[in-house]
Amino acid sequence: MANHIGDIGKDEAERAVSICAGWLRERPDRAPLVRHGLRDLIKKAHPGALALIDGGEVPAVRVSARLPAGLLKIGDKLRVEVTVVAEAPAQSLVVDLVVFFIKARGKAAAKVFKLGGAALSATGEQATFHKTVSLAQHSTRTHHPGRHEIAVQVNGVRYPVGAVELIEPGRQQD
Repeated sequence: MANHIGDIGKDEAERAVSICAGWLRERPDRAPLVRHGLRDLIKKAHPGALALIDGGEVPAVRVSARLPAGLLKIGDKLRVEVTVVAEAPAQSLVVDLVVFFIKARGKAAAKVFKLGGAALSATGEQATFHKTVSLAQHSTRTHHPGRHEIAVQVNGVRYPVGAVELIEPGRQQD
């Protein structure tokens, strides 16, 4: 069912959200099915999809990330630690990592990686997330040298946190 919702959401996002909203009204225990079915819309920060999973509010947060220092080679792993600190009480957050991979023609394309969710109940409370992204060549993703911007997306709002420089495997670090 979730995959069918995902397929509907590719062409008719509002219809997919409407179907899921009806399911949740009838049976709140279907929340995991709804979350899985709307996963692509959630990554794209669709407001209706985020609202259904309690991530629809504009976040009041401070975001920081620890990125690797120096150059990374194609084939390495990108390890990122993200910290989200609440600047207001009672927030339900959906947190994603966004990497703007450089494509063959030099343009960047965003790839969203799920970090998780957090319910922060008090101002100053924080949540920390870790993610390792493979920079190996894959049949589904080819990596190219250049500066790859990194952002953290919280409830659909993107917070730039830095960049990494990716080089060819045979090149020496300066």
